[in-house]
Amino acid sequence: MIPLLNRWQFYKDRPGMWQWRKFESDKVVAVSYDIFNSRPACVNDAKTRGYIVPDPKDVFNKPIARRPVIATQIIYLKPCRV
Repeated sequence: MIPLLNRWQFYKDRPGMWQWRKFESDKVVAVSYDIFNSRPACVNDAKTRGYIVPDPKDVFNKPIARRPVIATQIIYLKPCRV
C-alpha cells in the first residue's frame, strides 16, 4: 500500500456539522471555512478546493476512528505491478 501525498478528511464536529481537512505529508494545509449539514455538501465544497473523488476500482478506503472525529477517510493506491 502506498499512501497518497494528499489526504482529505471528512468529519463531523461536536455539534454534528460536517467539515473537511486537507493533509500533505501528515500536516494540515487546508481546512473548510464553512460547516455543512450533510457529508455530500461538504464533499462538494472540497471539490471546489481541489478534492478529486477517487474511482472505487482504483483505491480502497481504510476508515479510522478517533475522538472527536466521527468519520474519516484515508485513501491508499493499490500496489503497482510491473
